[in-house]
Amino acid sequence: LSPVCLGSLRRAASINAEYMGYTNTIESIQTLLEKTEDLVKLGYHDCEVSLTDEIEESAQRLMDLPEESNITARVAQDIKLVWADDGLQNTFQLRHNFQIPGCASYFFGKVVLAR
Repeated sequence: LSPVCLGSLRRAASINAEYMGYTNTIESIQTLLEKTEDLVKLGYHDCEVSLTDEIEESAQRLMDLPEESNITARVAQDIKLVWADDGLQNTFQLRHNFQIPGCASYFFGKVVLAR
């Protein structure tokens, strides 16, 4: 392959990896929010999210996002806000009961830096 083709392939792979990172981050935060709600219903009150108006609005915006959304500055701020909540952190510690990759915490922490 020519250097031009290789450069194009690398850019395409980079764009695809970035897209997958966005999709996985959004899907993971949505799953975490859903499981937090489920655990609270089951009596795990240490997983309760502090429902300040700001967190509640952020959580709802995140839940309403299609999985294939881009991470905008608003989405990044919403992820940062809900990720900082103790209840969500407690739910994350129980992630072995549902499918959230362990590396999700890395992306939740870095998402604001990426945008």
